[in-house]
Amino acid sequence: MSVPEHLILLHLDGKKMQVVLAHIRDDLKASADQCQHIRQRFENADWRGHLISAVAMLLADDCSNLPVADLWSSFDGGSWVAPQLAATASLVDKDFIRHARTRVEARCPITVPNGLSPLERHVATGPHGEYHRRCKALAALLTLLRNSPAQSDWIDAISQNDDISSMLKDDADEAGLIAKYWQINAIRELRAFGITLEPAG
Repeated sequence: MSVPEHLILLHLDGKKMQVVLAHIRDDLKASADQCQHIRQRFENADWRGHLISAVAMLLADDCSNLPVADLWSSFDGGSWVAPQLAATASLVDKDFIRHARTRVEARCPITVPNGLSPLERHVATGPHGEYHRRCKALAALLTLLRNSPAQSDWIDAISQNDDISSMLKDDADEAGLIAKYWQINAIRELRAFGITLEPAG
């Protein structure tokens, strides 16, 4: 395949998508421990592996033993694909709403991965500094929480806070839209594998 898998997975759309998903599913099925197979990439700071493991979570046979905590840990580490990780969490974490609200209320603090030089961190987790990553994470979570009508009043209220409002304006990547459409595409593409996904709430 001429285009790396992680680049195709960024938007979960395109002619090669089903081929990539089938390859990830086959690798997952061939592993002795699907949970550990997924966890391995989350244990590394590189966003490319995060994206592959996120998709593997959606394809896993056993949804009761998914490494949801590892997914959130990568999200909290400021992964460049935080919107895609948030969208995945909204589809696999039964407690997504509580976990997302807790992070929004704390203004999405970032836990910088240990042991990386500035250059290594840039390569692994992408461009931009901590504040920009927090803005990106916040925008993604607030957009996904809107899937639940019960969260509307809370979202409207917290969005009126000056710091929240500023962070949403400073989200240069439009992470909310990335998360929204990645979630929609995931639901559509996984239907071809007989997998029905529903957003939290």
